[in-house]
Amino acid sequence: MGSASCQTPGVMLEMTKSIAVRVALRLLWITVAALSVSPAPALDFARPQKHAVLIGSAGGDAVYSKKHWELLSGMHRVLTEKMDFAPEQIYLLFEDASRDPKIIGARSTKVEVEKLFRALATKLGGEDLLFVLIIGHGTYDGEVSKINLPGPDITDGDLALMVKMVKAKYRVIVNATSASGEFVKTLSGHNTVVITATKSGWEKTDTRFPKFFVEAFETAESDANKDDMVSLAEAYEYAVRKVEQAFKNEGMLVTEHALLEDRGHGPGQHTLEGQSAAGALARRLNLGGAAASAGVTDPQLKRLFAERREVENRIAALKARKSEMAAVQYQTEFESLAVQLAKLSRQIRQASGKKEP
Repeated sequence: MGSASCQTPGVMLEMTKSIAVRVALRLLWITVAALSVSPAPALDFARPQKHAVLIGSAGGDAVYSKKHWELLSGMHRVLTEKMDFAPEQIYLLFEDASRDPKIIGARSTKVEVEKLFRALATKLGGEDLLFVLIIGHGTYDGEVSKINLPGPDITDGDLALMVKMVKAKYRVIVNATSASGEFVKTLSGHNTVVITATKSGWEKTDTRFPKFFVEAFETAESDANKDDMVSLAEAYEYAVRKVEQAFKNEGMLVTEHALLEDRGHGPGQHTLEGQSAAGALARRLNLGGAAASAGVTDPQLKRLFAERREVENRIAALKARKSEMAAVQYQTEFESLAVQLAKLSRQIRQASGKKEP
């Protein structure tokens, strides 16, 4: 017979009380422990942030103002709907702040632009990404390049000082205005991609580049390596092709030649091939984040992203040596790397739970 049956009522009562106390203490410990755990969203503060600045110049007339607005608001939509930018991290400045107060933060005056960059200088750092897109009219007098704004204009030197105040790890500056080519020299820097719609300040006609640059983020046609993301280099090359195509279709001479610079020195390049070609950083960056792997914690995905970046860098290096290589050798090496890239991209999609196209 079990020993419990031999216990007196007094002993049984004490045992029951003891068990009840232990259970109560255990429940209290669980409750306190649960309350002491930091909520998961707090971890987001350590993750890379991405901020976008969209600026429209003075339109000059209703036709240009409408065109500039459609492009800027279109880019705003792309960033929020396709690139997962938080609305509060997109700063849109336009000449008419009443056009859409829901998304326009202020008029695009020099004072407001300077105020915005000063504020961003206190917010960004670490692994963060800053994306700046400027659309509209620019001028060049042979010495100084300017972005035409309501009131005083912003010079290339002014913009360089503002941008370099912001200590984001990656900076992407797209000046898609007319006469924008001179901005490459002043804006280039470490971990910075500079894109201009023209190759010099003397290409002064209204630019077509921004239309196709914005379009690049909404079409699968621009995704050259089929990795489900549009890099800055892919968006640039898509826009360049479309600009040339548009002029050709109209039987006109091309009056604008875009540039990209991401090596931190030297002039920009129109085509991203040849010896010491620009484009290596721009091929790794996309508006989905500072890098496609930003915020990824899964070890397998981290490894796959690292391997893919390595292959992408090898492809960029191979393209830079294309002019020095025999055509057959280049094609053989390129095809081998392209196959590796496609396999890694497929593995990333599978590991992240994305459906195969």
